[in-house]
Amino acid sequence: MKIKSSSGGGKFSPVQVEEGSHVGTLVKVVDLGLQDRGEWKGQKLSDAPLLGLTFELPHLFVDDDESKPVHLYKEVTQFNNPKSTLHTFAKALLGGTAKAEAELESHIDLAKLLGKSALVTVGKTSTGRAKITGLSPLVKGMTVPEPKTELVLFDLDCHTKEDLEALPAFIQAKIAARLDGKSSSSSSDSDEVEF
Repeated sequence: MKIKSSSGGGKFSPVQVEEGSHVGTLVKVVDLGLQDRGEWKGQKLSDAPLLGLTFELPHLFVDDDESKPVHLYKEVTQFNNPKSTLHTFAKALLGGTAKAEAELESHIDLAKLLGKSALVTVGKTSTGRAKITGLSPLVKGMTVPEPKTELVLFDLDCHTKEDLEALPAFIQAKIAARLDGKSSSSSSDSDEVEF
C-alpha cells in the first residue's frame, strides 16, 4: 500500500495510516532518560525514564516511494512488570509464547527486540493522527520483509556525539530536555531493562 504525505518541502508531514493491524518491525530503541510525563485527567504523572520506540511498517510507503516505508513512534516507560506497555510489547515481539513470558521475568533485553516484528495496532489521536495502541504476536507462518531502515539502539550511558546527531531532531530535543541531566539507568540492584 502506498501513502501520500500531505505536503513537501522537507517539513514533517504525517501520513495517513488506516486504523487496524499492520505488520511492523522495531527498528529504533532510544533511551530518552528521565522525562516529565505531563498530566492525565487533571493529575500530574510522576516523572519516569522513557524509551522511544520506532516501528517500520514495511507494506506502507511515503509518497509512492518503496524505499521510504512509513514509521510510527511510541514512547513507553522503562518498567518491566507484566502490566507495563514495554513488557506487553516485548512479549508480542518475542512471539507471545510462555517461553517469551518466562524470558521477560527477570529483565528485558532491548537488543534482542530490535529487528523483531509484530502486528502493530493503529488507532487515531483526537486530532486524527495515527498512534500505536498495541502490539500482538505475528500469526504463525507470517513472513516479514527485512527492514529498509538501519536498526538503532541508542543508550544514554554509552553514545557518541555522532550517534546523538543521527537521531531525528524531535528526539534530540527530548533527550536535551531530560530531567536527570545524565543517564537514565537505574541505580538499583535489579536490572529491569538492559541495553
